Amino acid sequence: MTVTKDIGFIPEDTTITLGDPIFMDVRQDPFRIYGVDKKGFFRLPPEVGKRVSPSVEIAGQTSNGGRIRFKTDSDYVVVHAKMQKPIPSFHQALSNAYGIDILIRTDGDWFTPGVCIPSQGEGKDYYEYRTKFDKTLGTKEVMLSLPLESKVESVAVALREGSRLEFAKEYKYTTPIFFYGSSITFGACASKPSNIYPAMVSRMIDTDFVNLGFGAACKAEDAMIDYIAEQKMSVFVYDYDHNAPDPDFLKKTHYRGYCRFRKKQPDTPIILASKPDHYYDIFTFDINVNNVRRKIIEETYEKALKAGDKNISFIDGRTFCPKKAYGYCFVDGCHPNDLGYYYMAKTFAKEIKKYL
Repeated sequence: MTVTKDIGFIPEDTTITLGDPIFMDVRQDPFRIYGVDKKGFFRLPPEVGKRVSPSVEIAGQTSNGGRIRFKTDSDYVVVHAKMQKPIPSFHQALSNAYGIDILIRTDGDWFTPGVCIPSQGEGKDYYEYRTKFDKTLGTKEVMLSLPLESKVESVAVALREGSRLEFAKEYKYTTPIFFYGSSITFGACASKPSNIYPAMVSRMIDTDFVNLGFGAACKAEDAMIDYIAEQKMSVFVYDYDHNAPDPDFLKKTHYRGYCRFRKKQPDTPIILASKPDHYYDIFTFDINVNNVRRKIIEETYEKALKAGDKNISFIDGRTFCPKKAYGYCFVDGCHPNDLGYYYMAKTFAKEIKKYL
């Protein structure tokens, strides 16, 4: 379709006036939205969050893992978004907590030319950012990765009047992978939304995904597992370890969560994983605790194999990051940075490919 004034609008308040911009609501075709509700931009239905815990209810309303994809030959892309901003964690980059990552792809890999971050000053309730391209670039796929900690209210994209707007190419694997885990799955401490490990896995394999990572609130509650088990997915990544308060709690809930999911989805591939920051506790606590926790998860795996489960894998968290590079892979000893997430994504992607 051709971008014309009759299909778009001009926001009441905008910093972009040059270049004949036509703004369009991304909830309309040919924009495609992935990973979040198409109207409310939340990743977990509010009624489900209420059944799980107050923390999950709040975090479930964020747009973490959400993506907007389209194709255009416009020589610029403007992102205009309204969202609520909580106070981010002290070690969380604002470009990750509040930013909308803009990626483009022509014939090769995805490339990031910019990130839309808060820049309008006091009294403004929106973000706005324009990325310009060389006109010789021609038609390109565009993907917007939505922020981790913000509750998005609306997103509009502006393109040059007269340019072309089309559906982006669909994922090779349209049935999503579901990732369930702690703040590490959530993506805390990545530099931008597209560098959390589930998003990296998505680009490595060309697959849709849903991120159900919850900082300090992933405890394999029955209501949470029941919800996940009702969803259509290609693979379930059960990255549950970190938020279990102690080994006893993990032992009571980890295998039970596996069984509860398996009862409703007997054949869906499951990948179990233990925490990636295993060596951190050598210096701060007691590494034997992590050995015990890892063994509990291994026991779930061994019990599943013994029961005849042929669609299950276990990833030892100690193998995610090379030991010699460990000091370069974490922000605070616990949460990975971009390099740490890259190593995690490579490991997960290799295992996931076996099932796809």
